[in-house]
Amino acid sequence: MRPMMMEYEWLSNSVQAAEKQKAELSALKDQLASAEQKNPPGELTAYWEVVMSTTAKISREVYWKNTMNGPAVWLFFTHHKKLLDLMAKKIADLGYGTNVADSFRQRHTAVIGPLGKACSLARAARRLKDTEIDELVAACEELGKAWRTSYPDAAVLSPKMLSLVTDVPRLVKIWKSIGLFGEDGMEALHPKWRDAMLMVRSMRNPEAKLKAGLDKLHMQMRVLGRK
Repeated sequence: MRPMMMEYEWLSNSVQAAEKQKAELSALKDQLASAEQKNPPGELTAYWEVVMSTTAKISREVYWKNTMNGPAVWLFFTHHKKLLDLMAKKIADLGYGTNVADSFRQRHTAVIGPLGKACSLARAARRLKDTEIDELVAACEELGKAWRTSYPDAAVLSPKMLSLVTDVPRLVKIWKSIGLFGEDGMEALHPKWRDAMLMVRSMRNPEAKLKAGLDKLHMQMRVLGRK
């Protein structure tokens, strides 16, 4: 009978814990509903737009569905902790509760932190150090877990996010870089190509000049690959 008593006690404790959690969630639901009634619609969204433009100096591409442009994305990664702190404080001040505010900050920080690290290292147009490769792989793995936990409704990853979480760690271990093979890597070649052609600018034969310029560029890339 002893094992049965232990099982009964465990079930009783589980039911009590579930009832307590149900009561807490019900109270939280009532609190949120009360806060929604007191505050005008769109107030949090409007405040977010204000802190984005004033605190982080972030602008939007009006003609591209109001998305952030490239430099603005890096500003967002740089200032995201302060932005989320301000939003969490605003949420609490409007009566939604500190638990809701803390949850908002924690679940978004859990995603944005590793996403910023992964994007920074993945876009670097150079050969990564072994420590940077380890950081990139860890950031991608952390991002995948945090995304599914923080945004369960979007647990099925988009093709880009899936590539970042699964393909980037695998490929960076093989090629020691991701950015060199993307748009940023090609753009990074522009000054090197200019420097190479300056070295052979006195050559008059256009075919020989182009070949010599390509040889110079190849030498620069070989040096870059050894760094």
